[in-house]
Amino acid sequence: MRSSYKSYDVVKFLKSASRRFVTEIHQDCQRRWINLGSDPGKGQICAYDFEDGVQMFILDGVLSENWEISNTSASESPFLLFFNVRGMVNFQYHENPQPLAMDPMKTIMVSHPGGISQSLDFKKGEHLTFVWVSLERHLYINHINCLPDVVKKEVTAIFNGKTAIKEFNNSTFGLKGAALVQQILDDKKEGLIHATFAESKALELFSLQLRRWEEEIMQSPTKTKMLRTEDVEKIVLARNLLVADLRNAPTIESLSKKSGVNRQKLKQAFKKIFGTTINDYLRNERLRMAQQLLTSGSEPIIKNVAAAVGYENPSYFARRYKEKYGLYPNEYLRTTQAMSEEE
Repeated sequence: MRSSYKSYDVVKFLKSASRRFVTEIHQDCQRRWINLGSDPGKGQICAYDFEDGVQMFILDGVLSENWEISNTSASESPFLLFFNVRGMVNFQYHENPQPLAMDPMKTIMVSHPGGISQSLDFKKGEHLTFVWVSLERHLYINHINCLPDVVKKEVTAIFNGKTAIKEFNNSTFGLKGAALVQQILDDKKEGLIHATFAESKALELFSLQLRRWEEEIMQSPTKTKMLRTEDVEKIVLARNLLVADLRNAPTIESLSKKSGVNRQKLKQAFKKIFGTTINDYLRNERLRMAQQLLTSGSEPIIKNVAAAVGYENPSYFARRYKEKYGLYPNEYLRTTQAMSEEE
């Protein structure tokens, strides 16, 4: 299947994709999405149209056939950041004879005048998670002077409308980026709350790549080393296994065995990538989910909420909840109920 476009607008692209996949578009505030087939479990394609010239596209799921997306626009491109989290994607740029293979955790940053062609080739039958972030260049060009002089010379081309392409291979930066994308996919909020959260993560991903580029240019002592693809996949798997069932989350020992990473390496890598320990990460996810359950009103009984997210002792859960959110769960419920009655 081949799709050709003459615009970088992700909303227009999604409308075209919905016709191609013969499926309806769903909309919620600044997010639009289509399901990949009749079964929502096969995944989605999402298009976010934020304010201030920021857009984001996320493909997360399994395609039933190969899909090539080509684009040749007469207008100059926005700043484009392509980030592959999972699966294999090929990127063909302009007149390059060989496509660039985007294995997991690889990032490509692109900018060019009008008339330059590029294409993305997605493979069927495997789980793909792919993101592109689009930023209108004129909104960011004035910030170039904020960059250090040694960095500015190399980075400026990506903003000024000239043909520029930059590749970043696997690294811990890639894993941090993958964590940001996963947070967007995991977020169950709707409307403006989710849209604001997703936009913040899109800009954080952009910031992460600039930081990564700066370290590369300045050869910082903290420069990250390359990671093997199989290591990347194991770390991502460990995180996914950890939060898949919050009521019965695996122990670190069990997580180590299931992910195929030895216990010590798993603990060290997890903290380096996600900025916190495995246990703290799990606790934050449990409390975040608990707040969603309390907010939604689907489970107002506090002891049931505690059990649903893996706390056997409601009193211990309540103390942990207050540590994070400043109120006990029952206080939080009273506050939200009072606000609802006022409305």
